[in-house]
Amino acid sequence: MRKLNRLFKIEHGAGELLRSESGAALVLAMIAVIMMTMLGLLLMDVLRNSFGQVSASEANIQAEALAQKGLDETMSLIREIANQKTALDGIKDPFDSLMENDEFVKDVPALRGSYTITLKDRKQNFQFFKNAPEMNPNYPYVAKFRVSSKGAVHGQGPGRVVEKTADIYVSTIDPVFRFPVSASQDIELYGFPYIVGNVSAGHMMFVSDQATFIDKPNSFYCKKTGNPAINGFIHAKLGYVTNNCTQERIPNPQGRSWNENDFSLAAIPLEDASLSTESALTGDQIEAIVAAAAIQDSQITYSDEDSNLLTGHQWTTDITIEKQKVKNEWVTIGKDRDNPVKVTVQKGDLAISDGVLSMKEGSLLKLDDGSLFVSFGDENLAAADLSGTVQLDSRNARVVVEGNAVLNDGFKLNGNLYVDGQLKIIGNVNIDGAIYVSGDVEMKDVSSINQTAGYEWPVIIVAAGKFDFVGSQLGSAPSNNQSAKMIRAFLYATDEISLYGVQSQLIVQGGVHGQNVKLNAVGQSNGTAIF
Repeated sequence: MRKLNRLFKIEHGAGELLRSESGAALVLAMIAVIMMTMLGLLLMDVLRNSFGQVSASEANIQAEALAQKGLDETMSLIREIANQKTALDGIKDPFDSLMENDEFVKDVPALRGSYTITLKDRKQNFQFFKNAPEMNPNYPYVAKFRVSSKGAVHGQGPGRVVEKTADIYVSTIDPVFRFPVSASQDIELYGFPYIVGNVSAGHMMFVSDQATFIDKPNSFYCKKTGNPAINGFIHAKLGYVTNNCTQERIPNPQGRSWNENDFSLAAIPLEDASLSTESALTGDQIEAIVAAAAIQDSQITYSDEDSNLLTGHQWTTDITIEKQKVKNEWVTIGKDRDNPVKVTVQKGDLAISDGVLSMKEGSLLKLDDGSLFVSFGDENLAAADLSGTVQLDSRNARVVVEGNAVLNDGFKLNGNLYVDGQLKIIGNVNIDGAIYVSGDVEMKDVSSINQTAGYEWPVIIVAAGKFDFVGSQLGSAPSNNQSAKMIRAFLYATDEISLYGVQSQLIVQGGVHGQNVKLNAVGQSNGTAIF
């Protein structure tokens, strides 16, 4: 009996143990289910977010592609319109159909989403362009468009809107407004000029990793740098340059394929045989433009009482006069930089025949309803030595110099300048207009062009001769917190152009075109030496 009782007790204890273990297993199972459920929910949330991110990325890419499509289509349209015009087509605005209002807006549907094109902030290089005198049908029309394209993707999933903008310069002068650097014959790139945009040469391009600079007149020095960098397409046959300061060129008429060793890794171009550099203006046409502008000078006839200036023909105090014509005299406005003078000419032109005009620093010549004409036939002297500001308030006004002209540091002009002779620019100038020169252009110690507020527009300089940059000291390359000094200009020459940007860190915002173009520069991979 005791034995059975003990057996019962033992079996009874085992049953309690089994019931205890079954309860623990149930709790563990419930915990496992909860954990799995939480993991499943977490996984579903991760997958949902991933799908959302993928959808958002896809929408963003599509919106960006639509924005770029609108930008490309608009740029193509504007350039197509510009290509239908030439410098001899006259002054009619070819973009009136697009710019009847201050803004042109167009919505274009796409397979998914849409894009909106906006043309706004149209500016012209010369404020009186639309009313320019008919005697000058060859005015080089230049317009700047701020193009905005906004791509939008809507519908299921997240929507995205991406906006892209671009500034487009278009003109009837070709090809300086289509290429940052172009030549009807050869291009020579010495040192490390960094070019942003397409480059085209009618014949050959010579490259070298050594740049020369001018320290003193007729003294050349060389500096070894990297190879040129071109962020764009090129069209030119390759030539060779010996690796020394003499820059001896070795033509290679057959040419060879370009390779990455010819350029800096900062920007290696691709070849495009379709690029063209056909010139729209010849030297004879430029000279004809200058001659046409000077016709009125020879036709101005004033009576004796209209031809009286103050004693000594020097204005040393502010004065307001009416039309004036002076013959065989040296006319001076202002005394010195500390004594600037304001001269206001009302009801007519200021004409200085067979004489010289000299404007002192800080002085102002304001013509309310007329132009400035200066003629002096001595090729060894300057007919116009201009400092200060010439302000033209008439829509038909212009400045015409028959003879040589000098624009000194700080000179400002709102209007066209015609020089039937040689032009020298010394220091910084600001021009809201175009400059035509029948001879050569020399730019000396230029630190900036059109950098002053109100003159941020690139100036156009068209010459029947050649361009030379001599001693252009723009200073060292700017730091991250400094604004770069630059030359805002489109330079067009029927002869050669030589730019030296080694010591000066030359920066050109605009374009350069000549029969032959030579660039010497020391660029930077995080900046540019030539735009």
